[in-house]
Amino acid sequence: MAKKPVKPPIKPKTKPKTKPKDRPKIPTKPLGVPSSKYIFLILFILLVAAVVKTLQYFSETSIVTTTTLPPTTITTTTAIAPTTTTTLPAKLEGRLVIALKDEEHKIPGGSTVHQMEFTVTSVEVYKEGDDGDEVGEWIELTAEPKALDLLEYTDNVAVVAEADIEEGTYEKLKIGLSGGSIWITNDIFYIYTPKKYGLIVPSETTVEHMFNVTGGETLTLVLDFDIEHSVSRVGVDYKLDPKISVTEQTGIPENAVTL
Repeated sequence: MAKKPVKPPIKPKTKPKTKPKDRPKIPTKPLGVPSSKYIFLILFILLVAAVVKTLQYFSETSIVTTTTLPPTTITTTTAIAPTTTTTLPAKLEGRLVIALKDEEHKIPGGSTVHQMEFTVTSVEVYKEGDDGDEVGEWIELTAEPKALDLLEYTDNVAVVAEADIEEGTYEKLKIGLSGGSIWITNDIFYIYTPKKYGLIVPSETTVEHMFNVTGGETLTLVLDFDIEHSVSRVGVDYKLDPKISVTEQTGIPENAVTL
């Protein structure tokens, strides 16, 4: 009997070994070992730092020699001309009072004036110039209107202005007036009931009268109207053209009435 041929054993198939894909090679350097250019940079920085530190040290330790000189006092002498101060004496003031009154009631023609009303609008006095100066000045005593019936002040006086003014010599005074009315009885025609008429007055009246005001004292000027020579008939009205006399009194009269 013939022998069957023996088949050789079948070897298991093995997969061919595959080569790993080529990867980029990364250069490797030992850790902690810088390259030469980094070492040069570090050395340069350290050198610069050392130079800066050295410069700071010498600037701080440099010796500055200071020479202290004694203080020098410079005295400047300026020649100043002596100042002459002239002290003028204080100007004293005195008090001036202006008062009005009436004395007579009769007027030409036999008529009698019973009432005469008007308003004093202002009172001024004129002071002559100092040291012979021809130019003087008007000084206002009051600008407050004062209405009055002049014939009420026969036994007393009406104070229309008062003020403290500089002592000295004054030459005249001026009174501002505004119109009013007048009450008259006509004795010729036996008309005894007073009748009212309009009264025309000048806007201002100047009275020439020189007087002296003394510091610390009071002077009263009493202006007495002369009714007989001051009132005249003009058409249907009457006109006042003041004729005034002035009387001086020291102090304020006891019969003075302040308006």
